[in-house]
Formats: sequence, C-alpha cells, structure tokens
Amino acid sequence: LKVLDHTPDHLPTLQKLVSIYTAENKMDMAIDYAKIIIGYHPEDADLLFHLALLYLNTEKITEALEILRRLLLLNPDHADARVLVEELDA
Repeated sequence: LKVLDHTPDHLPTLQKLVSIYTAENKMDMAIDYAKIIIGYHPEDADLLFHLALLYLNTEKITEALEILRRLLLLNPDHADARVLVEELDA
C-alpha cells in the first residue's frame, strides 16, 4: 500500500482494495475506499454504479438511491442504474 503514500489516487490499487474488502465481506471498508475513488473520479458512471451496488449489499437503500440518481444526472442513458432506481422506488 506504499503506492498510495506516493500516489493516493492510484486507481488500480484503490480498486483492488475495494475488491479485497468486498471478498472478505468487510463492506464498510469497501465502501470507504469506493468513496475515496469517487472523490478522485466523481463523474465515472461505472465507479458510481459500483458504489451503489456496495450500498445495496449492505441494505443502505437511501445511500444507493442517492448515488444512482447522481449517476443518472451525469448519464441519463445508464440502463442498469435506471432499472435499479425503478425497482427500488417501487
């Protein structure tokens, strides 16, 4: 993790940490690192969608919807996000 000391926005390392913590079912840590990634890449639809899924995995529906709506403002054609919002709002 020394790479983050020198390059705190190193996307591959941050994504690997999210994957590791997700695999270890340490969802709060996965969410924390996903939010760090979003801080560096706030308009990346794929990253936002992944964060929304992490929130859904922890039953944080309000947070997931907030991220999904933000994603749809940036990318109204994101079909997966639209479907999830419709399902969660139902």
